[in-house]
Amino acid sequence: MKLLKTKPLILVLSSLFILLGVIIFYIRVNLKEEMIKTEERNQLKIAKTIEQSLNLFFRTLVYITESTASNRAFEFDKNSSPDQIRFEQISKDDLLKGFNVLENKNRSSELWQVYKGLPDIYEGKSIANERREVAKNILANNPELHYVFEMDVNGDLVFLEPYTTQVVVTSFNYGFRDYLKLSKFYKKTVISEGYLSHDKARTQILTVASPIFDKKGEIKRVFAVSISAKSIKEKIFLALKDTIEGIDDGHLILIDRHGHTIASSSDGLVYSPIVNTHVDENDLGNLRDFELLKQLKWNNDIFEKGNLWERVTKSWDINSLKESYTGTFKIFDQDQRGTLYPISVLNNEKLWGIIVSSSANKIDRRIMSILMSAIFLWSLFSLFILSVTIRLMLRNQKLENKHLEDQKEIELMNAQIAHDIRSPASVLKRIVEKEIITPDDQHQMHALAKRITDISNEILGIKSNSFEPEYFELNDTIQMIIDEKRLQFSRFNDVRFETVINIFPQIKALISPVDLSRILSNLLNNAFESLIDYEGLIKLEVVSSRGRINFSLIDSGIGMTSEVLNALSSGFSTKKTGSGLGLSSSRKKIIELGGTFEIKSRPGGGTQIQFSLPLEKSLNENIKTVLLDDDKFIRGSWDHAFKKQNLLIDTFENPSEISDKLNSYDENTIFILDTCGFSEEFHNLLREIKSRGIFKYYIFSGYEKESFKEFNIPPELILPKDIDLISVTRHH
Repeated sequence: MKLLKTKPLILVLSSLFILLGVIIFYIRVNLKEEMIKTEERNQLKIAKTIEQSLNLFFRTLVYITESTASNRAFEFDKNSSPDQIRFEQISKDDLLKGFNVLENKNRSSELWQVYKGLPDIYEGKSIANERREVAKNILANNPELHYVFEMDVNGDLVFLEPYTTQVVVTSFNYGFRDYLKLSKFYKKTVISEGYLSHDKARTQILTVASPIFDKKGEIKRVFAVSISAKSIKEKIFLALKDTIEGIDDGHLILIDRHGHTIASSSDGLVYSPIVNTHVDENDLGNLRDFELLKQLKWNNDIFEKGNLWERVTKSWDINSLKESYTGTFKIFDQDQRGTLYPISVLNNEKLWGIIVSSSANKIDRRIMSILMSAIFLWSLFSLFILSVTIRLMLRNQKLENKHLEDQKEIELMNAQIAHDIRSPASVLKRIVEKEIITPDDQHQMHALAKRITDISNEILGIKSNSFEPEYFELNDTIQMIIDEKRLQFSRFNDVRFETVINIFPQIKALISPVDLSRILSNLLNNAFESLIDYEGLIKLEVVSSRGRINFSLIDSGIGMTSEVLNALSSGFSTKKTGSGLGLSSSRKKIIELGGTFEIKSRPGGGTQIQFSLPLEKSLNENIKTVLLDDDKFIRGSWDHAFKKQNLLIDTFENPSEISDKLNSYDENTIFILDTCGFSEEFHNLLREIKSRGIFKYYIFSGYEKESFKEFNIPPELILPKDIDLISVTRHH
């Protein structure tokens, strides 16, 4: 390559890197912005779907409350008189007799305050039995409901189901509830804001309430159903999250106009006020400090006025709301990119909001995958352009110099480029065609990019480090080089290229595929170039022995002088032209990997190169295990386990079967024998194995070692049934 002028190459490389910069800029700026907009559009669609689901769900509750409020069992004029029993006085004796379990028996002497409403049974009579049955049926048919109740227009509780909840609620009057105020004001069915119930668990709930009118058309009571935030999560959010794509790593959150969490798809994201304070700024589940919600205009307000949990709060300005808001924020210390979509439930006022979010890093990960793919495609394109450029330059050089050596170098260089690019190109093509690029794919593409860079550097004459060595199967790479060289040498009829490959199919050595292919290709090319007039013998032999793989390369070429051999030992390249690994660098790489390298040569007498590499320690292809066991399950299990690890094994049920084949085994065989009930056949087989004196054997038994003393078997040769036989084999 030294003869090549560098200016055209620098110009081509500069243009290619400018193209790469444009690609990276477009992907990281324009494409990322478009992907964010697409993500936000998808989130808005999801939010609208949730709005539809919530309205459908709450319309069902509206139907339940309105149909129940108009039920004859709930006619106010019919029930008002019987319900006066709530205000009867209870004597102290009656309290002590019948109600001494009630915590507040000393605080009141009126029946309704003891029971918080109508009792279910009083003085042996069922109270409000018909209405309670209707309420119980509603709960039975709608298990997601928390409770149902009837309430006077002034907030006094008439009754509540389940009755066990009624008697333990902590308040007597609920005139402060917004659903009662709204129902009286609008004279129709309404939905409450989210609030904490006065049951013992302080459940966060929503309530749908319908007015009950008397015959004059005046509101006297309301009938209401309440649903917990947990039920909304399970009924709406989790069901949607399982069916809608793109939100598996994000959150679905329902908030009210104060920015309080009503329900969410995530555990731990709930509204819970802090005790001993009347300001909600630091309440758990108050999301107004999200960057997303800071875009809204907020007005001062009071939440749950008159209640135990009354709060100074803020409410968003309905008149200034936009259709949606987008931004980033943190949930549980995780960056999220989300969309807020203000919604209305059962009316036209946007008193609620849906937040749909996903991991803020998701788009960055997708951008990185696309960027990696683009860089790999650019690398292939750049390599093609460089190859064409160099070929044109060498062709011009050939025309100028009229020298045959230049033409030969072009042919060899083209063959090398074609070989190096074929493997990464085919693998990369399969990866790019996949719909989803996994982390393993990215790792593989990184390795391919490194190899492509090495090829490019080799073309330009730049030295670079090879891939990190690892254990890999050698057969495919060796055969690939052999096939390539057979094709390369086939043009020269007087070149005899012989190969002897005698290695185990799954054998592995500590070297990277790139390094091995380049070393073999370079050494074979050197052997070929050493032949006088391209006539003679090249012989490659590969065998494995004693934990190493040994290569032997012999040629009948011109050989090397002692000066050249000394230069090789000193670490200098022996090639005068070209940019390959060279004989010296091949030797250096092999020694770095723990191998050995030896070269013998004399002028006119050809050259012999022998080098070896360490095999993977966990694989020894020379060892075969023979297992005797009369249990079919044990034989099948170990047969599967050995073959999965690429280890050789023969299994037998009867000792006589092994005796018949004993002559086919050699000193590399390990016999692991079950006693088979100490049968005569077993004793005969054991005597025969011991008499040969070349076999390794173990007794594979569940009996105690003392049981074998009379058979003169050393204790160390007796293996328990639960031992790992693969470890025994690999030990040898």
